[in-house]
Amino acid sequence: MVNPRYGGLDRYNRPYVVTAAIGRQVPDRDDVMALERPKAVMTAHDGASIVLTAATGIYQSQPQLLDLFRDVNLVHENGTRFVTQRAHANLSDNSAEGHDPVEGHGPSGDITGQGFRILSNGETIIFTGESSLLFKGTKSSSTPAEPPALPAVVEATAARIAAEVAVPLVAPPMPLPPAGALASPTHIGPTATPHAATKPAPRAKHAGRIPMRDKRVDHGEAS
Repeated sequence: MVNPRYGGLDRYNRPYVVTAAIGRQVPDRDDVMALERPKAVMTAHDGASIVLTAATGIYQSQPQLLDLFRDVNLVHENGTRFVTQRAHANLSDNSAEGHDPVEGHGPSGDITGQGFRILSNGETIIFTGESSLLFKGTKSSSTPAEPPALPAVVEATAARIAAEVAVPLVAPPMPLPPAGALASPTHIGPTATPHAATKPAPRAKHAGRIPMRDKRVDHGEAS
């Protein structure tokens, strides 16, 4: 069948509709249909619509059971979406469950789990296995918020502690010389040798010395 359509009421007289692009009846099972691109629309307890879609599915009209496979999406009217690979829905009481990893995205945040269960006519959703939830926060402000001021008593105590531990810097003391160095005399400058006092001073050298000679002066006799 092309574009098959199945409709009914759940046990609370709320309507549901199952459609598909193509439907094939399973041999020897009149109430079982293999569906391509199935879509189920259910009504929650508060009147909100819940839409289930998948790549393929199997619908059993007598027990009102729908099994979905590959790219399964559950979309709530409020914008919440759950994505998994397999899901089993009971249209008679609007319950569903899945045992494959599931991701949820909605106005309140994002959630992941290893499986899920929808109970209480769609009112309660349980994520099974290892799960994590991340709530969406408010928009960040462009200007950072100032940190709150400390109470006056705490601020005064902190200032007093800081003043007590503040110590001026002092030059480290010089290390003491070893014990052997204290026994030996300390000399400042070079020590004069004993011969330095008796050593004659060098004579000054004179350049161009002329030897002095005796000269006689002849005096003429007086006439």
